[in-house]
Amino acid sequence: MRLYTACQRRLYIYLLSLVHNVSDAEELLQQTSFVLWQKFAEFQPGSNFGAWACRIAYLETCKLLESRRERSLSPAFLERVAEKMSQASELLELHGDVFRYCLERLNEADRQLIIRRYAPGMNVRTLALELNRPARSVSKSLTRIRRTLLECIERRLRQEERE
Repeated sequence: MRLYTACQRRLYIYLLSLVHNVSDAEELLQQTSFVLWQKFAEFQPGSNFGAWACRIAYLETCKLLESRRERSLSPAFLERVAEKMSQASELLELHGDVFRYCLERLNEADRQLIIRRYAPGMNVRTLALELNRPARSVSKSLTRIRRTLLECIERRLRQEERE
């Protein structure tokens, strides 16, 4: 369950990239989850669970398209897209982990400010009003925090490349 939870978002994004339809991606995520649960005994501990899950998701996508007789995309083309998206989702997952690492290293006030800024429906003006600060001051603080995050992310990625 822990392995699945860690890759569930990546899996959904992967499926969405294959079918370009939210309800189909959600249906496929449910079906893939069911198959993963059934076949978990076949998973090789120590191997890449996310890659294994993406392969099963790909096969479930093929089954869905075949059942609907949707042959607008050749299997070879879909396979190439699936492979590229799997690689891209691994990269996004790595970058997401690095971003979370860097976000955790911010001081509490900066971390809360950046999190509040990107809350749904929030903008700099509204945030400034809530904080009783001039919008320009909040904007400068956010620019400084973003720069700090970017520098941390770049350092961390260079470090991981060397390892």
